[in-house]
Amino acid sequence: MTQRTGLTVPTVTAVMKALEAQGVVRELTGKRRGRVYAYQRYLQLLDEGTVAGAAGSA
Repeated sequence: MTQRTGLTVPTVTAVMKALEAQGVVRELTGKRRGRVYAYQRYLQLLDEGTVAGAAGSA
């Protein structure tokens, strides 16, 4: 994201941590570097109608 946005690594890290704390995104890798984040609402939409999603909505 730093290359695309022109922001520094500390700035991007702080923003992503804030978004994660608010439940907007979820970090998927568990790594310290090269983290991958997903938009939480997209994950919820993809989960709808699946066995796990159906069990969670009952």
